[in-house]
Amino acid sequence: LVRERAGEVDAALHLASAAVEHAPLNPVIRASARLVVGRCLGLQGKVPEAIAELTKILETFQTDPECWKELVTLYMSQGDMKQAVYCQEEVVMCDPRNYQAHNRYADLLYTSGGQTNIRSSRRQYAQSLELNPRNMRAAYGICLASFALAGMKAGDDGGKHKKSGGAAN
Repeated sequence: LVRERAGEVDAALHLASAAVEHAPLNPVIRASARLVVGRCLGLQGKVPEAIAELTKILETFQTDPECWKELVTLYMSQGDMKQAVYCQEEVVMCDPRNYQAHNRYADLLYTSGGQTNIRSSRRQYAQSLELNPRNMRAAYGICLASFALAGMKAGDDGGKHKKSGGAAN
């Protein structure tokens, strides 16, 4: 993990394969090594391969929040917001008391646009604020979502939400 964060991708890959060789029957070590491989592939720009590697982990460990978080980042880098939202929802389900997970989920929903998503984002910001009453990001998110909903026409659920232009509107 230290080598991976330092950008030493080859060293991280070598350590991951050495760990698997040392304990080939340990599923936790194999999953951790795959997570390192997935992250390293993502750092190398091999996003489809990284997604495939992380998906293999989830076949065995469906409630691995680190794997889901990494998938969120990879799908966002590809511009696939629908998949990113799905993966972030899984992160929230893995750790429902984590206010930051609710914040990120709300941010993704808000960014996706559409009345339904923005309403859902407002609920997630409210949940985040309930978990951490000092969370200014969630308080601001509630205001943004409410303002966006106020500017939408009833039934406008197809596209992006309107940009808040202040006095120009």
